[in-house]
This record gives sequence, structure tokens and C-alpha cells, in this order.
Amino acid sequence: MKRLNPCGFAIGCFIFFLGIVLAPANASNIFYFPEGLSGCPGDTVVIPVWGTNDNELKGYSVCMKFDPDVFEVDRLTLAGTRGEGASMFIPGWTDTTAKAGVVYVYSCPGIPPDSGVILNIVTHIKDDAPIGLIRLDLVDIDPAKNRITPCEGSVITPTLVDGSLEVVEHYGTFSYPLSRLTLVMWSVGIPRRMLLLFMVWAQVCYKLIAF
Repeated sequence: MKRLNPCGFAIGCFIFFLGIVLAPANASNIFYFPEGLSGCPGDTVVIPVWGTNDNELKGYSVCMKFDPDVFEVDRLTLAGTRGEGASMFIPGWTDTTAKAGVVYVYSCPGIPPDSGVILNIVTHIKDDAPIGLIRLDLVDIDPAKNRITPCEGSVITPTLVDGSLEVVEHYGTFSYPLSRLTLVMWSVGIPRRMLLLFMVWAQVCYKLIAF
């Protein structure tokens, strides 16, 4: 029986490992919510729905379910999203759901493969909303469905990843602008850990100034 050459085996494993590491990652078709969403009772907050697509698309539709004891939907908008400038049809909401269909183009090229915000849902957190993590659900509620329409091929059903928004208490008059500022900081890509450090630092500075 021919013995295995240890050196050759090690080199083969190394090449196999490099092939895995250096192979291009395939993006998935996913609808999801970002981390770090928060607001206080009485706040108006924007809930962004993010989408990742691995092929060029010409349209999509979104349907979100929310807790009517916490949120009131004000409007749906494509401003600042990957679909900005597109036509939005059947935008609407009930006491428990928000939905929108988006047609970006009627002939391709359309929205290129990428990740980013595809719909902004502007909501009001009710004054008597409970404190804590509130679930955000992306669900298909017939006839509203979460779908991607590619430029070529059949309609795609994306993977739906639910999220959450934390309702936090007001801490004096400082928490309201602070919550807005952290949301802006998060929206431009500042990591969550740095936001938490900023929150702690800001609260300490506020207490030192106030007292």
C-alpha cells in the first residue's frame, strides 16, 4: 500500500483552504431589519427595511407586521433608499401591518446587486407603549407578500429575518435628542459598540454638567 506523502497532503489542504477563503461570497436575497433601533414613548422613529439582492432587480414588495399597542404608522417613503425615485404602488397600512410594492424600472438595467435600505417606515411610538424590546416581523399576509422581481428569471421569495426595536424610558430632557443623535450616527455606519460607549459617555457628561 502506497504511503501518503505528509508534505504533499499538507500542501493540498492548504490549497483547498485558500480556495474556500478566496472564493467570492455569494450574497443572498434577504429582507431584514438593522440592529440598534430604539426610541422613547412619544417619539417618531424611522424603521428601515434592508434588502440584499444577488442579481439585478426591477421591483420588490415589502410587508411588515407590527404591534398596534406600540406603533402607529405615519407614512412609507423611498427617500434615502436604494429604490429612491421609483414608483411605489399599494403603499398602505392597517393597525397591524404596513405594506408597499415598488417598481424601480419597467425595463432593465435596474437596481444592481447590493445591500441597503429598500423602504423606510415612519412610525410614532405611542405615549403608553411598554418599555422593552418590541418584535418587528416581516411576513406574507395575502395578498401582500415580500418578493423580489429580478430583471431576468422568475420572482424570488427572499429570506425574511425579523428584528426588534427597543422602547426606552426618557432620562430627563437629554434622552430625546440623544436618541435621535444615536440613530443618525448609526445610519451613517458607526458600529453599535461605539454607539454604546458614546451613550455612556454622554450620560456621564450630562450628569456632571447638570449637577
